Amino acid sequence: MNFFSQKKYNLFILGTCLYACTPSQSPTTSKEPTIISVGTQNINTSEFKYAYEKSTTKRDSLYQEKHLRDYLKLFSQFKLKIAEGKKRGMDTTENFKQEFAGYQEQLAMPFLLDTQAQDSLIKTTYKRLQEEIQASHILIRIPTNASPADTLNAFIKMGEALAKTATNEPFAQIAKQYSQDPSVESNGGNLGYFTALQMVYPFEDVAYRTPKGKVSGIFRTNFGYHILKVHDRRSTQGKLQIAHIMKQIPQKPSESEQSQAKKIIEEAYEKLQNGETWESVCTKYSDDATSVSKGGLLPPFKVGEILPELENTAFTIGQVGEYSKPVLSPYGWHIVKLVEKTNLLPFAEMQNSLRAEVSKESRFEYLQEVFVKKLKKEFNYKTPETKKYENIRNMADKRLLQGSWSYDLSKEITKEKLFTLKSKKPARKKEFFVKDFLAYAYLKQVTQSTLQDEKYYLDILYKNFEKESLLNFEKENLLDKKQEYRYLVQEYKEGIMLFELMREKVWNKALEDTTALKDFFEKNKQNYQWGQRATANIYTVANTQALQELKTYLLRKNYPVTQVKIPNLLFDKNSNALTEETVRITNEVVDIMRQDPNLRLEIIAHADPSEKATLAQERLDPFIKQLAFKRIDEKRLIIKNFGNSQPISKTNRALNQRIELALYSVQKKQLEYLFNQIPNTLKITEGTFQKGDNTWLDKVEWKAGNYTLNQPNGQVIYIEIADIKIPRPKAYDEARGYVVTDYQKFLEKTWLEELERTYPTKINEVELKKLIK
Repeated sequence: MNFFSQKKYNLFILGTCLYACTPSQSPTTSKEPTIISVGTQNINTSEFKYAYEKSTTKRDSLYQEKHLRDYLKLFSQFKLKIAEGKKRGMDTTENFKQEFAGYQEQLAMPFLLDTQAQDSLIKTTYKRLQEEIQASHILIRIPTNASPADTLNAFIKMGEALAKTATNEPFAQIAKQYSQDPSVESNGGNLGYFTALQMVYPFEDVAYRTPKGKVSGIFRTNFGYHILKVHDRRSTQGKLQIAHIMKQIPQKPSESEQSQAKKIIEEAYEKLQNGETWESVCTKYSDDATSVSKGGLLPPFKVGEILPELENTAFTIGQVGEYSKPVLSPYGWHIVKLVEKTNLLPFAEMQNSLRAEVSKESRFEYLQEVFVKKLKKEFNYKTPETKKYENIRNMADKRLLQGSWSYDLSKEITKEKLFTLKSKKPARKKEFFVKDFLAYAYLKQVTQSTLQDEKYYLDILYKNFEKESLLNFEKENLLDKKQEYRYLVQEYKEGIMLFELMREKVWNKALEDTTALKDFFEKNKQNYQWGQRATANIYTVANTQALQELKTYLLRKNYPVTQVKIPNLLFDKNSNALTEETVRITNEVVDIMRQDPNLRLEIIAHADPSEKATLAQERLDPFIKQLAFKRIDEKRLIIKNFGNSQPISKTNRALNQRIELALYSVQKKQLEYLFNQIPNTLKITEGTFQKGDNTWLDKVEWKAGNYTLNQPNGQVIYIEIADIKIPRPKAYDEARGYVVTDYQKFLEKTWLEELERTYPTKINEVELKKLIK
């Protein structure tokens, strides 16, 4: 419900019963017997059942007496608050009406669609999701409001392209000649494979109706005119998740850059072939900074949602866990590993999500157009007489295209009837006059830079007026026609009142009246006690091997931040001068460290064997001074000097003249990044716990020390208890969150007792017992 404000969202999830839905008509007019009355409010059985069934998740005990009575108590408390809101006239203020009108407009939207067409489209969409289509297209761009002349020219041009497809000329060649799709030069119009819900609906519809090897007729979308050719149809490949190791290449690489990148990715591939772990190779070689900390893991994707080179490679990998040979994309070289493959879910599990999808964008437009056609028939809509409509068109002039048009209200034609809408249930009639349309056109006109025909623009405005008139007439009937809509409208109406009442009487009062809050704490101190507590770290580890590796890391106290790679600082031969590039990298490192005080920076200085060993220290000194100048505390630095003992290249000696930088974190949570390159290897829970707070902690002796719990599935729970704290009363600041919650409950309880005296509640036991099963 994307039209919720946050406060209303909070409101509607607050309680099981608080958001009961009630019909908008007066309860006194209902012929049904009353099941409960609250003050002067009489709630009938249908209203109560709707609210009860909507709010209850325990379907197995739905109409058991205890469950019914428990809910009825909550329901009556809700209605007590609503009775107070109505007595105070909260639903009659201008602010309330304005806010409520916005919600009501949004609530009506799902009811202004053809439900049969929607159900049919959902089933068709699911069927199409079982198949993927590879197609090429040709696009001639044309604005949605283009003039008839421009539209005809575009259509004729597309007709020429369509005629050429009947020859032996390749479709890609025709596309390059005619198509105005920006990507046509690189792909010849080929869109690759796609499935349902990935293209605008008119395009999808034509693609799935066109046989393999055939070319479609000319069709139109919001982008313009298209024709398409279907090259292949195949069963859906499902959803994949992959990891990759990527060696990036520049946008316009030189031959040496291309060669170097290929050499490095082949070296990484060889390491994998020789048994080195995927995670290790990924950490050493991958340039994809966003995924390297997760072992190269990328988000799950369907066909058409990722680079074609990665997609095509991924779909050829046979088994989960296997990886490809190096493959080239426009961004670099990749090794692709298949992590997970998920097939299409059953229709029953996808039905709700598909309903939401088909109510979006172009599919919504399609469903609404179907609905409007249905309304025309239902409301006996008659198109205005040709002569009358032509007289209206003649009132348009060039000012309309400039957005400055006006009309003469004294003309007789403005008083003539345009059309009439009639509904049977409820029996209503509404007449629309020429002046109504002219007023609409006057308000809706905007400057038209692409149109030259003012009468055609008036035609567009009339179609919109016709559609909006039909939908608005139906909207006015909704409260009488659609019971579910009545319930929703009342739910929101009462919800707005409830929110404001709760904020005034309970929530804000508890937060703002600090004196009363502290007084409540003093009177109830016995309720706010610390029990025996353990300060502990709890590690859930995938297996014993991972646990041994974890213990090694825990001894270090600083944990490598592998998700951030910092380039080496390179120096000229026999020099310790900081270059412009060195300063730039330093500034980036400083920015990162300022954002997280838990980070530590390891600095390792080197010299080439041909340089004097002391040069390493000489390179360290100005760099550390630069960090001090940037106010990075020296306590956050891990400084090492390896002299000239560790060269990394014999052929490119400049690489040896360096300072290496690496980030570490003092937070144990960083270990999750390291270990979860293989998903679900490690979970860390840190904190101070009371008995009952953590299941694993309750299984070991509450005494400082380390404990290991082996699980049947191979998992290991490793627990470090730092100390045990003795029981004591909580100070006010420690307990404040709990005190606020308890005080709010106290205020609400006191308020409800007052409301019960003001608005007596009476249950109709006869009606209630009819519901018990």
